[in-house]
Amino acid sequence: QEERFITGGKDKGFDKTLVRDLWNMINGCADYLFNRAHAISYSILSYRTAYLKCHYPSDFYAAEFSSYEGEVADIMKCMGDARLHHVQLLPPDINLSDREFTATGDLEVRLGLEAIKGLGSAALQNLFEAREIAKFVSVEDLIERTNSMSIKSNNLQALAYSGALSNIHEDMNRLEIARYAIDYAAAYRKALTKIQKVSDDQLDMFTKLEIPKIEASALK
Repeated sequence: QEERFITGGKDKGFDKTLVRDLWNMINGCADYLFNRAHAISYSILSYRTAYLKCHYPSDFYAAEFSSYEGEVADIMKCMGDARLHHVQLLPPDINLSDREFTATGDLEVRLGLEAIKGLGSAALQNLFEAREIAKFVSVEDLIERTNSMSIKSNNLQALAYSGALSNIHEDMNRLEIARYAIDYAAAYRKALTKIQKVSDDQLDMFTKLEIPKIEASALK
């Protein structure tokens, strides 16, 4: 097509050098220009997303945050843009957060538990299954109602450091919650293992296994 374009330009009276320069410019643009169908489609998409961003900002940013799937740099950029538009990003909450980011108000977005680094899929699944039965009322309640094979010490630490456990232990800071949760989980597992070692002939169908209550003050 190059020779045809240049020849056509010359036949119409244009300078050959000018026509060739124009061809080189068009040829370079071809690397990133869209055809008309693409241009119209992207225009419609841009209009719709701009409308959502203007009229439903929290839903828009919740979807945008969730789309990045752990890409910290992109999430940080999105956070800056959200602040410019007066949208507040709320910290994760063990009882209120879903897996992904969610719109909780006109100008509020709640961080999803999947965004917490250090929580695996098994831990998340176990947490949500337990929460479907009842919300967690304390760190002790969380540990006692979840599977220690799924919720390990590093998972508890990640939850505490992110602030997800702060609302169920308002009397401690994040570091204190992390230390307490890890110590309580270890003590609870030890007590449970000790009880499970009781031989079968010492138990009958009416025997109830009681887990000794571990006081927080003993672990701080």
